[in-house]
Amino acid sequence: MGKSRIRHPDLGGMVHLEHVNFTIADYDLASVFFMAGLGFTRDPFTRTDELNMAINVGLQQFHLPRRPAGPPARRPCMASSV
Repeated sequence: MGKSRIRHPDLGGMVHLEHVNFTIADYDLASVFFMAGLGFTRDPFTRTDELNMAINVGLQQFHLPRRPAGPPARRPCMASSV
């Protein structure tokens, strides 16, 4: 079997991105951006309350917890599993 001629980007060993958390202050603006702008869909079965929204991106999800506007958190906002 020969070597593939297709070049794949080096992702530093990442094989799967489980989910991403984005803190959102304005759900209306987030809905326009993620759903109308990027074409993603809101998950109708999980996180249907008004404090957290889940956006489906294929088999992945973006979790959008609602927080008041303010300075960014000092913790990582992306979680990944390898």
